[in-house]
Amino acid sequence: MVPTFPQPSFQHTRQSRKPLTFSPKIFAFSIEEGAASSAPTSHGLGENAGSGYTLSVTLVKICGITNWRDAEAAVDAGADALGFHCDENSPRVLDPLDFADIAARLPAHIVKVGVFDRTTDFRWRIEGRSLIKQFGQLQYYQDSVWTDIIRENWAMDRKIKAFHLGSDRDLRAVANFNGTVQSYLLNVHTNAPEGYSDAEAYGWELVRETRQYGKKIYLAGGLTPENVGAAIARALPYAVDVTVGVESEPGRKDPSKMKAFVQAVRAAEGK
Repeated sequence: MVPTFPQPSFQHTRQSRKPLTFSPKIFAFSIEEGAASSAPTSHGLGENAGSGYTLSVTLVKICGITNWRDAEAAVDAGADALGFHCDENSPRVLDPLDFADIAARLPAHIVKVGVFDRTTDFRWRIEGRSLIKQFGQLQYYQDSVWTDIIRENWAMDRKIKAFHLGSDRDLRAVANFNGTVQSYLLNVHTNAPEGYSDAEAYGWELVRETRQYGKKIYLAGGLTPENVGAAIARALPYAVDVTVGVESEPGRKDPSKMKAFVQAVRAAEGK
């Protein structure tokens, strides 16, 4: 069973939608939509860090960028943020010097996100450490990255705490986290429990449950141009994060898929 937590009211500003009441078997909460919106800051982040965040558009983060061609195509497609993998076990790990070259050529409004998982690549531990400050935000799964790699504190609006969400049991880790961050990324890879036929929808509903913690929610995991509209409708995220769903092969983006993905996100906002 999904843990029972306090259920505050949240405002969401897709103005053309009617107030939404959602009550499947495993959830019972309501979201009353408001009319306010918030402009992006210099980091590409909305205002209102606490509970009840408002949002006029869904931000798009394209992750796993490995070369300038893909970065340029992502920007042309309409991405708001680009993610750069710094973990040695990732097939998309990027050399720090290649990142520096890409970062120098990106438009100022594009948010550059450093992605750290379990084991930071040795190049980022040595020559890359001086470049880490060029990231507008840092996404991390392991809290130890701050003591082992970063070795300084960052403002909470520059931190994205990431969680793997495989079942309702993983909501416990989200609920118990007490770090000073403004955003959560939920990487969804769920199987449908007994009595629930749609695994994707189940995962998105788990993500939606985490909105009660007052964080800006980045939805990730299995997103494609074909399903991102449904994902946004179910999870109501602050941002969507895509990697594999816009690739032609691991580490190589498909410009047409990236464009289709962004178009699908913008179309979902009008519903």
